[in-house]
Amino acid sequence: MATRRSEPEVASPLEVFGIAADEERAYRQLLALGTATAEEFAHKLSLPVRKAQRLLDAIEAKGLTTHSLDRPRRYVPASPDIAIEALAHQHQQAVQRARGMIDELKLHAVHGRKDAQQQDQLLELITTPDVGRLVYRQIYDSAEREILGLVRPPVLYSVLSTPADSSAQQALQARGIRHRSITDAEMLSIPGFPERLRADIEAGEEARLASVPFKMVLVDRRIALMYLHPDQENSPSLVIRYSALLEALHTLFEILWERAAPLSFTREGELRKGSAGSRLTKDDEDLIWMMSVGMNDKSIAHNVQVSIRTLERRVAELMQKLDTRTRFQAGWAAAQRMSDAGTPPKLNGKRGAKRFTR
Repeated sequence: MATRRSEPEVASPLEVFGIAADEERAYRQLLALGTATAEEFAHKLSLPVRKAQRLLDAIEAKGLTTHSLDRPRRYVPASPDIAIEALAHQHQQAVQRARGMIDELKLHAVHGRKDAQQQDQLLELITTPDVGRLVYRQIYDSAEREILGLVRPPVLYSVLSTPADSSAQQALQARGIRHRSITDAEMLSIPGFPERLRADIEAGEEARLASVPFKMVLVDRRIALMYLHPDQENSPSLVIRYSALLEALHTLFEILWERAAPLSFTREGELRKGSAGSRLTKDDEDLIWMMSVGMNDKSIAHNVQVSIRTLERRVAELMQKLDTRTRFQAGWAAAQRMSDAGTPPKLNGKRGAKRFTR
């Protein structure tokens, strides 16, 4: 069973600027005092004068305070709106310089390869699960416009062992990123997943239901991560950068999206499924209703007045039309539609005695 790795807690947002917790406390105290000598500062913090002086020197080096030319020196805190803005600007410049190295490092990696034809590295195989999860998170976090996802079992236990949290989806919405996902029907039977899906949908994710052939995340029509063995929990994965293959995966997602059924939840938390792209005939609806209420093949064949073999063929055609892999999925998908419509079919001239309930 996979376990969720705890991440180190960040004591303060100022740590990103290299300001330690004791330095932040010193700055806060100096702001409260307004001005102070090293001895006054040491007395206020109940510190030895030498340690207090080291703290003052440290925050002065980071632009959080200045000192007078008097003897003894008096330390005056820098205004937060100036000091923190200056540090933020310096940090942004450092980030930009780091980003500027991306192309240089990619060229360096190219020159280090023996095969010059691999220089674009359009495909990258990942065989270690931990690395795969890290790359997934990096690709996900790099999104600027859209995230497309194909979701199907199996899933890591750690993904569903934590309470549903919509903060990540809310962050995407705040950045103006559209997130669409197509979920395999089998996912809805996994404990904890419907609650997580509901939280994401309510936070802005667009979700639909269909038969999903493999797991994938595709970002900005630029890069994708695809799992090579759909039924393996720790499957090797393939990073796919912009290429004809990536375009093909994007086109496949859009085709599946058009055929998939929209998902939503009521205020009471009840799952609602809209109509998929392919239309069902009245005969299809009658057939699927009988399947959903638990009638066996012999009874269904009798009601629709066909042979068992003909019934099997019609069920297979229906599963293909609904884009499902099993009869249960087909029955669930279509019965959802008819339940929304609220009109069960007639069975030999009589209304079905049983109603499908969710």
